[in-house]
Amino acid sequence: MTRWVAEFTVPPDDSGGLTGVKFEDSGQAAICYSPLQTPDVDPETWMTVVEGAPEFFVRLHSWDETTRHEFFRSLMGKKVRVTLEVVEG
Repeated sequence: MTRWVAEFTVPPDDSGGLTGVKFEDSGQAAICYSPLQTPDVDPETWMTVVEGAPEFFVRLHSWDETTRHEFFRSLMGKKVRVTLEVVEG
């Protein structure tokens, strides 16, 4: 089975850019990229690839017309693990 696993902390604020949560489209879109290991990113927040391709990364994207993004906001400041598994063929 092909599998990719990574862990990272979803930024606790809306600083935007590639290292923070960004809100767009009048707040209806919430976007976060997994922090890559670059010199301008705090090493404590880097994405750690536990298994699989190190060049792969994650984009979390929520669309909520009410702009509440309750589930997305519940992730902010928390360490998450993302697993991708090929289940067929």
